Amino acid sequence: MKKKVFVVDDESLIASLIESAMTEDFEINHIATGKGCLDRLTREKPHMMFVDMHMPEMSGLEVVANMRRSPQLSHIPVVIMSANTSEFEKNLVLSQDVQGYVSKPLNYNDINKAMSHISFS
Repeated sequence: MKKKVFVVDDESLIASLIESAMTEDFEINHIATGKGCLDRLTREKPHMMFVDMHMPEMSGLEVVANMRRSPQLSHIPVVIMSANTSEFEKNLVLSQDVQGYVSKPLNYNDINKAMSHISFS
């Protein structure tokens, strides 16, 4: 069975890049907004998520905060993605309940490194 991965980013190219870095064991699902992600999470539960930090309507950390308040969603691993490479933002993100942080532009090594820290049960 394929592991379902949500890629939450307002740029569809990001989901394509992540999909090309993954093996065929993963099913990549692109979701363009944080609100759309939270809505979809009421119907589907992914094995993990890549979430953009800066999106219209709702930030990646707001998505994570909403998820962590729900017992049904709190266990889903999340890797935050951001084009902001400041140490302040990286430390802010990593102080939240997330499993990783990758800088944009993404590369295969960073994606695979983030994936290696995720425990799929």
